Amino acid sequence: MHESAGLNSESAEQLVTFRYVDELLPMAALARETGASTEAVGTVYLGLAEEIDFPWLRTNVETLAAEDHWDQRAAKILIARLEQARSRIASNVIVAATEATIEDAMQRFRRKNAVDLSRIRNIIAEIRAAESPSLSAFVIAVDTVNEPQITEAII
Repeated sequence: MHESAGLNSESAEQLVTFRYVDELLPMAALARETGASTEAVGTVYLGLAEEIDFPWLRTNVETLAAEDHWDQRAAKILIARLEQARSRIASNVIVAATEATIEDAMQRFRRKNAVDLSRIRNIIAEIRAAESPSLSAFVIAVDTVNEPQITEAII
C-alpha cells in the first residue's frame, strides 16, 4: 500500500514496522511468557484487533487526554488496563492452541465469547457515534474489555 503511494520498498517496510512499534514489546513478552513462536503470537495478538478495536481505543484515549494533566494520567491507566486485557486474552488463546491450531483456538474464542464481543463492539460503536466522547466513555469500554469472563475465559 505504501509502495503504491510512492514510497520505496525499504521506506514502506520501515513505516509499517514503526506503525506497530507499540505492539512489538507486548508481543515479545507474550512469546517469552508462552513459549509460542513470534508468528503464532503475532497472529493472535493482531487478530484480536479484528474482534476488539484495541488500536482505535488506545489512539482515541491518548488523543482525548492530550491537554489535561489528570486526563493524561487517567489515559495511561486506561491504556495499561487495555494492554493487560489484550495480553491476557492472547495468552489464553495461545495456551489453548497447544491442543489445536491458532486459527481453531481463535475461532473457539470468537464462538465462546460471541455475546461479550458483541457487547464490546456495541459500546465502541456508541463511542464512535458520539459527537465528542468523554474519557468516561472510554473508561466504560476498557472496563468492559477487561471483564474476567473475557480475559480469563477458558477457550
